Amino acid sequence: MPKGKQMKDFGAEFEQLLLRIDSQMRAGADESTIQFATQALAHSLRFRIYQYFQALRASGDRPDLTAMCSGLSMRVAGSALVFYRRGEDKESAALRNALGLEKGFADGPTTAGVVEAVTPLSEHLAHLASIRAARGHKP
Repeated sequence: MPKGKQMKDFGAEFEQLLLRIDSQMRAGADESTIQFATQALAHSLRFRIYQYFQALRASGDRPDLTAMCSGLSMRVAGSALVFYRRGEDKESAALRNALGLEKGFADGPTTAGVVEAVTPLSEHLAHLASIRAARGHKP
């Protein structure tokens, strides 16, 4: 019988897991590792924990927990689950380093080294901005 995907279908252990991981992340840890007995169990729990995150977002009953799981990812390493914030994984760090970008480059007002995407609409948006500026509208 399939397991449910609503908040009532998850035990208090899922909340405790999320609270513990969030606590470690706020204390400055880049990753938080939870060890399990087998690799199969770690894989199974990874999918169940993602279902818990979805249930949190869908219910809206616990905005505090929803904020904690926002941007949280996990990978299986042997028989452990390794939790990390998106953008904090080794691949992202390697790309930032290779491109000469600072950590958090996309979050702040500075865009040093950041290339802006050019789309077919870019020219039209620039033209629209110039028309609005000519008419005295603020950007």
